[in-house]
Amino acid sequence: MKKAILNLFICCLFCYVTTAQSWEQINDSPFYSHHSNGFGLGDKAYVFNGSYDSDLVSSNEFWEYDALTDEWKFLMFMPSPGRRIAIGDDWDGKYYYGFGSGDGGTLNDLWVFDPIDTSFTELPSCPCVGRSHPAFIAHNDKIMMGSGSTGNGDIDDWWEYDIPTQVWTQKEDMPGGDRHHPFFFSIENDVYVGGGHQTNWLKYSLETETWTAIDDLPQGRVAGSQLQYNNLGLLLAGDDRFHVHIEPDETFMAFDGTTQEWFYLPPIPDGSKWAPSSFIANRNIYFFGGISDNNDNDTRMWKFNLDNLDCLPPQNLSVTSFTDVSANLFWTKNVDAESDTLLWRVDGNDIWNAVPNPSVPYELNDLEACQNYEYMVVSQCEDVGNESDIFKFKTDGCCENPELTIAEALENTASFSWQSILVAQGYEVRYRATDENDWIVLTISDSELLLENLMSCKEYEIQIKTNCTNDQIDFGPSLVFQTKGCGACLDFDYCQVTTNLEGGEGHIYSVNINGNNNVSGNNQGYGSFTVSDAEQLIIGETFELTVIPNFESFGLDLTVWIDINADGQFDVFETVFAQTFVENAIIQNILIPETASVGLTRMRIAYT
Repeated sequence: MKKAILNLFICCLFCYVTTAQSWEQINDSPFYSHHSNGFGLGDKAYVFNGSYDSDLVSSNEFWEYDALTDEWKFLMFMPSPGRRIAIGDDWDGKYYYGFGSGDGGTLNDLWVFDPIDTSFTELPSCPCVGRSHPAFIAHNDKIMMGSGSTGNGDIDDWWEYDIPTQVWTQKEDMPGGDRHHPFFFSIENDVYVGGGHQTNWLKYSLETETWTAIDDLPQGRVAGSQLQYNNLGLLLAGDDRFHVHIEPDETFMAFDGTTQEWFYLPPIPDGSKWAPSSFIANRNIYFFGGISDNNDNDTRMWKFNLDNLDCLPPQNLSVTSFTDVSANLFWTKNVDAESDTLLWRVDGNDIWNAVPNPSVPYELNDLEACQNYEYMVVSQCEDVGNESDIFKFKTDGCCENPELTIAEALENTASFSWQSILVAQGYEVRYRATDENDWIVLTISDSELLLENLMSCKEYEIQIKTNCTNDQIDFGPSLVFQTKGCGACLDFDYCQVTTNLEGGEGHIYSVNINGNNNVSGNNQGYGSFTVSDAEQLIIGETFELTVIPNFESFGLDLTVWIDINADGQFDVFETVFAQTFVENAIIQNILIPETASVGLTRMRIAYT
């Protein structure tokens, strides 16, 4: 076995200086709104104020921020109708702004602000339906705009506005489904759009006018802020596609236009926010506004020095393979760094092992079996070094139970598999019906199992235990499964519903069938409420359905399906109720048609 050559140092003696790479709090902003829009130019920034408290409050306030003095001042009211959840972007020293929702409905107008004389000029409106929070990118003398929310729901259209000729032209629709409040940025001659309650990310070529898919790492993200710097697209904050705040480590991300890869940057303070704002001025990113879990009236403002992006730490740390005594470490190098240093240690030790200028991937040898380790990589740029995140891993060689995975359950059989354990001398598997006391025990030498002679439409539980030479451990937790043969209602995998909300408290509070009430509450997007005691409905007769929604800002669309033919799908003809803009409780008599199949079936209710 080849032995790695290692240089051992005490961590406080390393010859590099690390930067904080963190966010610095500055003076508060003069407002605590969400959905503000703005841009920076030199040492100044200009911001269109968003909405206070509620999406129903319009604004046309226009503010100026001085990055040298860290001071705000009110400039004027924009000479246009007040609006909310509008959008804008800068190009060639001017800011283009418009769309959103006004007191009379959604808007399709376009304005340009010139900071030289602080003037506003109205430009030709888009010959398209008005909408709020679309994708909107000003780049290379064009404005690309599309998607967003209209009075009739989300859309996926795509438009080009030529700035010199002031002409709008409709282009090929955006692939990947209707969306609103997506993220967007531009790099070189391409425009990037993604998220907005859709999981895919897209690149649009301004030259060929074609769409291509890119890595969709920040899947479904919505309602954050974005910036473009050099060859990077920067994403800040936002929610996931179920409108749950994203994890702190995901709150500041970048897309590299050269490598076409995503990587993580130092998280914004205090977790994510919904609909915040940002701009770049005086070589800093400024971040403020939005709504957080901790403080809805948060006026704090933060800045991040862009010089930190010129010497980025290594990214994408991982362990590509490992045994009981070795591990292959991988990371993405910073091509601008002068040198790298790999630091690794047993998790919990005070002393790091250092490897100067390691190759990638790097093989660590002579490790201990069943031990927790951690490593990081430091990139050196001139007199500054930047640390990567710490990656933790565990070597093989533990006597532990594997995780059971069910491959398939049929009427009388069920198949399972698990990851092999290096030190295993074999495995014991035991199973039983959940209403029985006695286990059936099997001894297995492989890492897969087929159970036969099971009863149909029966619930079982199965456990596994690893047999080791020197260690004795107990059976692991039960995996519960059910054999088929119960009918379509339980045998088929019905589709799941995802949300398409702009934020707030949108959910179904309760569903009542013939007086039997089920309170679901806010389950963050989807819930299955199948129970053993199903409601009995008579074919050819009606039943009373009551649905109570909860949405504090505006109504959504409510749709109800019943799988009439019990085929495991909710088809269009099985829609039994549909109504747009539902704000209050719905009480409706639903007819079960004569064509309905006898037996168990399911209902689906969507509030989107």
